[in-house]
Amino acid sequence: MTTPAIFLRLLHHGDKEAALRGIIDAMLDGTVVDQSAYLVDPVSFRDVPGSPFAYWVDERLRRLFSEHLPVEVDGRAVRVGLQSSDDFRFLRAWWEVPSHSILDASNGPEFHSAFALFQSWCHERTCKGKRWVRFAKGGEYSPFYSDVHLLVNWEDDGAELRVFQGAYIRSESFYFQPGFTWPSRSASGFGPYILPAGCIFAHKGPAIFAPPGEEAATLGILFSQLYQRLIEISLAAGEETQSGGASRSYEVGLIQRLPFPDLGKRVTATLSSCVREIVTSVRLAALGEETSIWFLRPVTNSDQSIRDATNDWQRDKEGREVTLLETVAHLESEVERLVGDEELILDERTTADARSLLALPESDLGGDFDILYQRNIHETIREELDEGGGNRQIAVKSYYVSRHLEVLSQTLKTHPRQVARIARERYLLPVGTLFQAAASLLSYAAGCVVGRWDLRFATGERRIPELPDPFAPLPVCPIGSLQGVDGQPADESPTGYPLRIDWDGILVDDPDHLDDIIRRVRDVLEVIRKDRADAIEKEACEILGVTDLRDYFRKPGAGGFWDDHIKRYSKSRRKAPIYWLLQSSKKNYALWVYYHRLDKDILFKALLNYVEPKIRREEARLDELRSQKTALGPSAKGAKKIDKEIDRQDAFLSELRDFEDKLRRAANLHLDPDFNDGVVLNIAPLRELVPWKEAKSYWDELIDGKYEWSSIGKQLREKGIVI
Repeated sequence: MTTPAIFLRLLHHGDKEAALRGIIDAMLDGTVVDQSAYLVDPVSFRDVPGSPFAYWVDERLRRLFSEHLPVEVDGRAVRVGLQSSDDFRFLRAWWEVPSHSILDASNGPEFHSAFALFQSWCHERTCKGKRWVRFAKGGEYSPFYSDVHLLVNWEDDGAELRVFQGAYIRSESFYFQPGFTWPSRSASGFGPYILPAGCIFAHKGPAIFAPPGEEAATLGILFSQLYQRLIEISLAAGEETQSGGASRSYEVGLIQRLPFPDLGKRVTATLSSCVREIVTSVRLAALGEETSIWFLRPVTNSDQSIRDATNDWQRDKEGREVTLLETVAHLESEVERLVGDEELILDERTTADARSLLALPESDLGGDFDILYQRNIHETIREELDEGGGNRQIAVKSYYVSRHLEVLSQTLKTHPRQVARIARERYLLPVGTLFQAAASLLSYAAGCVVGRWDLRFATGERRIPELPDPFAPLPVCPIGSLQGVDGQPADESPTGYPLRIDWDGILVDDPDHLDDIIRRVRDVLEVIRKDRADAIEKEACEILGVTDLRDYFRKPGAGGFWDDHIKRYSKSRRKAPIYWLLQSSKKNYALWVYYHRLDKDILFKALLNYVEPKIRREEARLDELRSQKTALGPSAKGAKKIDKEIDRQDAFLSELRDFEDKLRRAANLHLDPDFNDGVVLNIAPLRELVPWKEAKSYWDELIDGKYEWSSIGKQLREKGIVI
C-alpha cells in the first residue's frame, strides 16, 4: 500500500501565493484545511487510462474506468472522418449549390432495417449527378442537435478527393451511417449532437456509431454531467478556469476509452425518449431560422404586431426550455443510476447541472433583473467571472437547451421557471431579438418575391409538415421552400398562388418600376398582414432604426439589409449571400439579383429590361426640365429652382451611366455561372458594383490564377484574361 499524497488546488484563488501560504500554515497548525487540499493515494490514478493526476475527484469516479468496459465495445465505434485539406475547394453551404445536385438520401432505402443497401444506394447516387453530400465538420457547440449546413463534393464516390494531394479519406465504411458527432477541439464543453443518416463526417467532427436503436440513448449518456466529469478526469482538467478561453481536444481516443455501462431495454427506451423529446423541441425552434433546413416562416404571424408576435414566440420558447430542463434532469439521474449501479455517484454537481438549476428557489427578482435579462449575455458572463472566480461552466458554452436562460438562472441563483415567468410578466426580450424578428420578416418577404419561400405557410393556407425521425436523412430543400411536384425548387407559380413572383430573379431599387423591391416587399406584407401591412411596415422601420424601407434596403453597411443578409448567410467561415446588391456609386439606384436565377444572360437581361429603360426615362426627364427652362427664360421666376433640378438630374444620369458601364463590363465577360463554384467566385466579376470587399478580393485571386480548378477560373483562362 502506498502512502497517500497531499495535492493543493488553487485555480479558484485570485492570490495563489497567499492562498498557498495560508493552507500550509493551517496544515502545520493542525487546523482544518479548506477544500483546496486533497489527500489521495496516487495508485488510484492508474484506474484512468493515461493515469492523469485527477486528484480533485472522488475515488469512486476514478474506479468507473476499471468497473466498466470502454465505449468502443458491444457494436459501438468512435471514428475520425474525412479531411479535405482544401475546404474552400471541396466544401459549400447547402444553399450555394443547385438542390438537384445534393444527395437525396431521404429517397433511398430504409436506413435502419437495411443500412448496407441504403449505404450502397447513397454511393451510387453520387455517381448519378448527386455530387454534394451533407458534411458534419464539428462547428459550434450545439448539444443534442445542430443543422448539418455544410456539403462536401463526393462526386463519383469521392473521385476528385481520392486523387487530391493532402486529402485523407478515413473510416469510409461508416459514411452515410446515423450516429452523432461533435467538435473535436473547442473552448466549449463536450457537445455531441445527432448525425443523420446520409452524411459524411470530418476529422474535426468525429462520430460515434451505436447499434440500431441505441443511438439516442448513447448520445444521452455521453452528454450527461457524469460523463462531462469523466472527460475532465481524462483530460486532468477541472471545472474552474480564470479566462474560460482555454481550448480542449475531445479526441477520438479519449472518447473510445471512456467507461460505458451495459444498456438494458428499459434504460435504452427511457434515455432515448428523453433525447428525442429534446431534439424534437430544438428542431421546432429552427422553424423560424432562415438558414435551417427546417425553416418554415418567420416567427411573426398575420394577426399580431412584430413585438407581440416575438414576445409570444420568446415566451413559448422559454416555456419549452424549462420543460426540457426537467427532461434533462431526469436523463441525468437515470444515467448516474445506470453507471453507478443504482447509486447517485457524483461527488458534487456543478452549478450548470440541470438538477442544480431546478433545485434553486423561485426568488423574488427586483428591477435589476430587467437590465440583466435584456443585456448581452456575454456581459453577464464577464461580470460573473470577475465576481465568482472563474467558473468554467459559466465561461464557456456549456448548456443543455438555452445558454441565456441557464446562465441567468445560475447568476441570479433562482429557478429557471422564475426567470421565464418574470420575463413574461414584464414583457422582456433578450437584446437583439426584436431587431432580428423585423429583419427576418423582410428577408423572408424578399425570398417570397423571387420564389424561394412558399408564402402559403405564412398565411396559414398550408400546415406545418410532420418532421421526420431525428436520425433520418435530411431533406434536399428547406421544408418551407416553394417546391414543384418533384420536390425540387419550383420554376413556375402554383395555380391560385397568392403572389406574383419575379422568376427572372431581378428586383430593382426604383420607385417607378413594377419590380421595385420596396413595392414587392409590400406586396408580401399585404398578403400576410392584409389590412395591417402599413402598420407592420412602420413598426419594422422603427425597430430597425430607419426612416423607411428604402433606407433599410439601400444601406449597404451595418444595420442595412445587405449587411444583415451577409451575416445571416455566413456559416463555418463560408460567406454565401444569395440576394446580391448591385449598387450605383451614390446609392441612388440598385439591382437585387437572386443567386439561384443566375445564367449566362442574366446581366444582359438586367441591362435590357431594367437599366437601359431607366436611363431613357431619366434622359426624357432631363430633356423635359431643359425645355421648361427654355420656355421660362433665364431670368424668370423659378428658373434657379429648375437649374438645380437639372443639375441633380444630370448628376443622377451620370451615376446611372456609370452603373451601366460597370454592369456591361461584367456582362461582356460572357461568363457562364456555375453554382458548384460557390457564391464568392460567382459574385467576383461584379466587384465594381457589389459593396462587399470579398468580391474584389476573390476577383484579384482569380486573376492571379489561384482557383484553376473552378469553372470560372477555367473560363477566364480560356478567354485569355488569366495567363
